Amino acid sequence: MADSPGMNSPHSDYRIINMMPPLLILAFGIVFLVWSYSYEDQAQQVPVLVGWSLIVLAFLDVIAATGTGVGNAIKVFFTGTIVGEGSANPSSQPLSKVLVAMAWPIGFVIGVYFFGFIFVIPIYVFTFVLFQGKMRVRQAGIAAIIATAFTWIVFEQLMNYEVYSGLFFTGS
Repeated sequence: MADSPGMNSPHSDYRIINMMPPLLILAFGIVFLVWSYSYEDQAQQVPVLVGWSLIVLAFLDVIAATGTGVGNAIKVFFTGTIVGEGSANPSSQPLSKVLVAMAWPIGFVIGVYFFGFIFVIPIYVFTFVLFQGKMRVRQAGIAAIIATAFTWIVFEQLMNYEVYSGLFFTGS
């Protein structure tokens, strides 16, 4: 009985720990979707699309974290990671790395909520590329400019869609 795989096996602990971030993101996606429906007609279109996209991707991530056949197939399809026999021994990352990985998107969303997309995107992309991507300052700056310009040109100019400007910059 001691050798039977169960909830106390190292693999199940690994799966539980690795399911926490996608489950939190899934919960956030649901809250974001509900919040996005509070906007008026056209203003809710992009937030609703983002909310549903986040929910679908987080759900796929939850399934991928299960370690089942379907989960492994999803993981291989989206990441190219080798799973199963011959793959690396499944050991979770230290909690500090998991928390840092979760802090980036959470910080982005909080920043967007308070300051808006156009203000937060260059700061987020610059710092992420610099610290997480370990790129040079010049590369981080170029990435930030491209991401911000793309967002502004596509949404504000081409689609004539006013992107969310944040709690502090909204004139209400």
